[in-house]
Amino acid sequence: MINIHLNKEMEDYIVERHLLYCLGEPRRKFYKYYSGLNATSKEHAIMKILKEHLVTIFIGSVDDIETIMKYERTEKPIISKLGKLSDKELAQFFRQQKNIFNYDSFSSSYKNKPTIFNDLLDNSRFRIIINGKKKRNLTLDHLDNLKHHFDLKTLLYNKLCDQNGITRLKIINDMNQLCNPIFKKYNSLLTGGVKVSITDFHVKLIKALDQILEAYKWGPYDYIEALEIITCPYCNRQYLTFFDKFRARRKPDLDHFYSKSDFPFLGISIFNLVPCCKVCNQSFKGSKKFIKTKKYERSPYRHEIILNSLNNLSSSNVIYPCIYPIARHSRLPDDLQIFKLKYDISGSLVIGLNFADIIRSTHDLLYNLGVFHIEDVYQIHNNYGRDLFDNISMYTDDYIADTVKLLQSNHMTVPSKKDLYKFLMGNQYFSHEFSDQVLSQLTRDVTRQFIPKYF
Repeated sequence: MINIHLNKEMEDYIVERHLLYCLGEPRRKFYKYYSGLNATSKEHAIMKILKEHLVTIFIGSVDDIETIMKYERTEKPIISKLGKLSDKELAQFFRQQKNIFNYDSFSSSYKNKPTIFNDLLDNSRFRIIINGKKKRNLTLDHLDNLKHHFDLKTLLYNKLCDQNGITRLKIINDMNQLCNPIFKKYNSLLTGGVKVSITDFHVKLIKALDQILEAYKWGPYDYIEALEIITCPYCNRQYLTFFDKFRARRKPDLDHFYSKSDFPFLGISIFNLVPCCKVCNQSFKGSKKFIKTKKYERSPYRHEIILNSLNNLSSSNVIYPCIYPIARHSRLPDDLQIFKLKYDISGSLVIGLNFADIIRSTHDLLYNLGVFHIEDVYQIHNNYGRDLFDNISMYTDDYIADTVKLLQSNHMTVPSKKDLYKFLMGNQYFSHEFSDQVLSQLTRDVTRQFIPKYF
C-alpha cells in the first residue's frame, strides 16, 4: 500500500468544492429527517451525534471519522448506539441514511453544480424569500429581504468554516462580487421611481448565480483528477485509467474504505473514497469491515500531526481535517521496506513480504496486505523481480565509484542519492512518488535490499 499525498493548494480545492456540494441537498435532507424524529427515539440520539459532526463527516480525515464513530476520544460513539437498534430499526435507519448521504447521486453525475442556492433559483421559493408572492413589481422591501437572506447564508457558511478550521468559502466572495452590483442597480432604479417586475429582476439574478455555480461544479471526475494519483494505492500494480475528453469518459473505481453498506452516513465522506483498481476494490476488498479491526487496518489517507505545539497556531497555519494538511506527514515511514526477494523451495528467486521490517515499523499494515493478497498477486511479477536482481548485480561498489569518477572527470555535478538511483533504476525513489509509477515500491525495496549502502 502506498500513500496518497496532496499539496496544500489541491487540498483546499477538494475541501471547498466537496463542502459546497454537501452543504446543499445532502445537508437539506439531513435536517429534514432530523427535525421529523421523536426527540426521545434511539435514531434521534444517533442523528444528534451526526449533526454535531456533520462537516467532519463530509470532509474529515479517516482519523476524524473514526473518532466520531467508535474510539476512546468520543464519549458517545455512534457504533455503540447503532448496536442498540433492532434489525428492523437498523434497516429503516440505514435506508434513510443512504438517501441523505447518497453516493449514487454524487457518483452518477458527471459534474454537479452546488445546490446551496437552489432556493434562489426556483421561482416559487424565491418569491417566498422576498415575501412577494402576490406582487408583480419589485420593491425596496423585497431587496432588503433578499439581502438579509444572502447575509444569513454568508453567516452560516462562515460559522461552519470557523467551527471546523477550514478556509473561508471563496464562493461567498464571488457571490457578493457578482450580486452586489445587481442589488445596487435595482435599488437605484426603484429609488428613482422606475417600475421593475419581480420576474425581470429574478432572471438577472439567476444569470449571475448560474455564472458562479458553473465555476464551482464538482463530481467524482474532478476529485480523482485533483488527487493526481496515477497508480492504485492499494496494490501499486495497476495504472488508474482516467479519461475525460470528447465526451468519452472513464474513471477508476472509488472504494468506500469504510463500506457504505455498513456505514451509510459515510457514503459521501470525501476522504473515505479511495480511487483504486477494480481488482482491489471488487475482487478483494468488497465490503470488508475494517472498522472492526482497528489495530490492523490502514487507509491510504491516514496521517498524523507532528506540530511541536498545537496551542500557538496563527490563523494562516490552521490544521485542516483533510488528507495532507500543514505539518502533517504519512504514518508509513519513508524507509519502510515492504517487499524483498527470497528463494523458494525450488531455489528460484520470488517476491515476498519483508515481515520483520513491516512489524517493526507499522504492524497495522499487515491486515491490508492480507485483504488485498499482496504477496500472492505479486507472484505474477517474479520475472520482473529477477530482472531487477540481474540489473542490481551489475551495480557493484566499483561500478558506482567509476560512474561517479566519470561524472567528475567531465566536470559534471555528482548526482544525489535520488538522482543516482533514477539513473540506474529509472524509477521513483521517495514514497510520495510511488503513485507515479507501477511497481515503484517493489523496485525501491529490492534495490535497497541488495545495495543498501547507496539506497
